[in-house]
Amino acid sequence: MAKILPSARELKSLFEYVDGGDLRYKPRSIASFDARFAGRLISQSLTENGYRRVKVNGRRAYMQRVVWKMFNDTEPEFVDHINGDRNDNRINNLRPCTHSQNLANGSVRKGTSRFKGVRSSGFGGWAANIKVNKKCTYLGTFTVEADAARAYDVAALNSFGSFARTNEMMGLL
Repeated sequence: MAKILPSARELKSLFEYVDGGDLRYKPRSIASFDARFAGRLISQSLTENGYRRVKVNGRRAYMQRVVWKMFNDTEPEFVDHINGDRNDNRINNLRPCTHSQNLANGSVRKGTSRFKGVRSSGFGGWAANIKVNKKCTYLGTFTVEADAARAYDVAALNSFGSFARTNEMMGLL
């Protein structure tokens, strides 16, 4: 579970949202702070997974969560980047989601295939699988790798709806 952020009101008193999805420090009536930081974009660090983090009152927080809370004053379980770009923290690119929905919108492909949801079957074919709510479902074995990817895409759209990131969407088909 993520650390609880200050209220939207407090966040808005500390930061100004910049249209491109960045945050800028607001003046704080502390001469040394204002001379050094007021009006500047917040410096960010990247996690090993490519997410941007910022410091809020001395504690690190994911930037997408800070931006979401500034606009909505809520802290959902996860905040998803609709376009899959972890650096794109524009408010219109963020949406609340569950862990399963967040994973569905990922582009991670593991194993022997270049396609998401596909792996070598070990028998000269390609197996398609999908994981929904921690349950893995076998979609079939195919002689053509792209056919297995299409089977995954259909299942992903049926299971995840607008959160699905298909092989076709990623330009792999």
